[in-house]
Amino acid sequence: MITIGAILGGLLAAGGPVTASAAGVRLNWTVTSFEQESQGNFDAREIVLGQTQQGGAPTPFDRILATRLAAHSIDWLSNQIGLLRTDVAVIGVQMGQVRIRSLADVVGLADWANRRPLEQWWLELRPLIEVLSSRLAAQ
Repeated sequence: MITIGAILGGLLAAGGPVTASAAGVRLNWTVTSFEQESQGNFDAREIVLGQTQQGGAPTPFDRILATRLAAHSIDWLSNQIGLLRTDVAVIGVQMGQVRIRSLADVVGLADWANRRPLEQWWLELRPLIEVLSSRLAAQ
């Protein structure tokens, strides 16, 4: 076993139509198994997509995006392990391309006091928004 200061890993599970209680039991069993098998070497946490999604059922676009992000994440993790590195990164889509950025770089891109990005691309559309949202002057 290679020790690199931290163990990185992830488990992605996709399921079909399963009742919430059955999915919870399966997920709980998986988390418990990982915790026990690790003998204290790593934590196991669970997250259910529906709890973070804030919307209806995932669309085909959501599922394809999730698959793309998962594939890039696994490639990045594999590369990190191959280089014996333990960098921390954030993955997302920017201008239609999947991007993985260092967490240190991402911290500098946000206005944390106001909880928004420093560069707000949509501000360029403000004049158009003003025109489209204004009412016609009464004559």
